[in-house]
Amino acid sequence: MMKKNSTLRMRWIRFGIVIVLAAVIVCLFLDWRQSGLGFMPWLDRLPWFFTILTILLLFVAKTVIWFIHLRVLYLTAGFLMPALLAIIVIYAGLFLQLSIGYLIGMRSQPDAIHARMKKYKASRWVLRSVRQNPLLSCFAARFLPTPPTDLFNIFFGSLRIPYDKYIFASMLGLTPAMVPLVFVGERALDPLSTGFLLPFSISVLLAVLSLYFSLKIKKRDGNGEKAKISKTK
Repeated sequence: MMKKNSTLRMRWIRFGIVIVLAAVIVCLFLDWRQSGLGFMPWLDRLPWFFTILTILLLFVAKTVIWFIHLRVLYLTAGFLMPALLAIIVIYAGLFLQLSIGYLIGMRSQPDAIHARMKKYKASRWVLRSVRQNPLLSCFAARFLPTPPTDLFNIFFGSLRIPYDKYIFASMLGLTPAMVPLVFVGERALDPLSTGFLLPFSISVLLAVLSLYFSLKIKKRDGNGEKAKISKTK
């Protein structure tokens, strides 16, 4: 009964966060950009205030609402802001998201997190290699399509991996997918331009490589399990 109540409470918390963020986004477009109601005139001197605040809030919310996809946030930031500013804001948002997930992991039970990670076949390589080479594991994990990046954050935090190595490797691993998507978002209204097609092609290529990498890991693990079964027979 207590577990059911806890689950229900978490759902309401997530729902509340979604409503709050939706309200902020509505204010962003209706009050600041379109209607010019100016209920906070002093913010006119900070033209990107609401946009930056919204993007950062979405990154923070992602630590709780896992269905918010990082790629969607990259595209949104690129669409709403100039590319360079978007990249800076995204790095700030990633820093918050990675840090919060890491702190949650430090307060979590490692066995429970590991059990959940094992449900994703693509993550088993990370589970095996993280002790020997945490830097490489944090970097490579960012190329896997599953499990959710937030679960990886909690997992690395539960292992007490050195924070500086975790942040550096994670940021480095997330950058290749992030940068082209920002430019795709920036040129979203001109989809036939080179500025859109080139970064879009790079994004598709990276997604294909990520899927290939994931399938390769699953296949290798599957062969390893078959070999173990044959030995026991």
